[in-house]
Amino acid sequence: MPAPLVTIIVLHWRNYAATRRCLTHLHTLDYPNAHILVADNGSHDGLFWRLAQEFPAIETLEYATNRGFAAGVNPAIRRAREQGSAAVWLVNNDVSLSPDTLSRLVARQQQHPRVGVLAPQQCFTQRPTVPAGYGVRMRRYDIDLVGWERPAPPPPSLPVVPLDAVFASAMLIDCRVFAAIGLFDERYFFYYEDIDFCLRAGRAGFQVGYAPDIEVQHEYAASVSRVTGLREYHLARNRQVFFRTRHRNLHRLWYTLHELPHLLRYLLSTLRTRTPADALGYLSGALLGLLLPLPAVVSSGEPPR
Repeated sequence: MPAPLVTIIVLHWRNYAATRRCLTHLHTLDYPNAHILVADNGSHDGLFWRLAQEFPAIETLEYATNRGFAAGVNPAIRRAREQGSAAVWLVNNDVSLSPDTLSRLVARQQQHPRVGVLAPQQCFTQRPTVPAGYGVRMRRYDIDLVGWERPAPPPPSLPVVPLDAVFASAMLIDCRVFAAIGLFDERYFFYYEDIDFCLRAGRAGFQVGYAPDIEVQHEYAASVSRVTGLREYHLARNRQVFFRTRHRNLHRLWYTLHELPHLLRYLLSTLRTRTPADALGYLSGALLGLLLPLPAVVSSGEPPR
């Protein structure tokens, strides 16, 4: 039986060295039926054409502006579905992987067809024994990060460890999921769009989880860390949009009251361990996310959610 077509989608923004390194890794994959699609998120630095020349087998998309993660990968996902892909593998350009990673993920998903969203275990590139986040478990007004900067416990015997959400930095998605729930919510510029997507997939009956014996290394926030405060702004803003869309009326008020102590603790921690610009970025993102009207859902022409 032939291997199903998997489209590997890489989003590029002004980091030629990272994307080149990622594509070099992807070209060592032993999976026999993979197609690589690289989307340039409005870099305008004159370097994206070099990637297309150095890797002529890849397909490219170019956007006029930086559309963020959700709006950046959605056109690529549509292209993959038009081309008959059975699955899409979203890979951040700061991820390093071994040649058998995709083959093992696809095999695991085929063995467990109810799993619609599957991720590998992630560790930090610079600290390969330290986990860089496997996913999240939801609480009513907060999220619990699983496998974040803590020594990894012995791998469980489960072939797929169920979670409420996994991260999109190396996320394999069965295209049946898109047919059922649509694409990523473009209200999220970046951060929380993967959690929102996984929760919708779970509500549609798909399982979400990570493979504890399949690992990639992730540099984490390689692009946004170059702009001080940018990561914190979007992390805070999208956190508020995410939880405000999940709660209404009195529950939204209770969320806001619950969020204020969290905001204060986060700001104090950021001031101790990072820079004032990071703290200001988080504060401004949180206030805008809490106070401004919720943005309208951008229609993708996909099934309603």
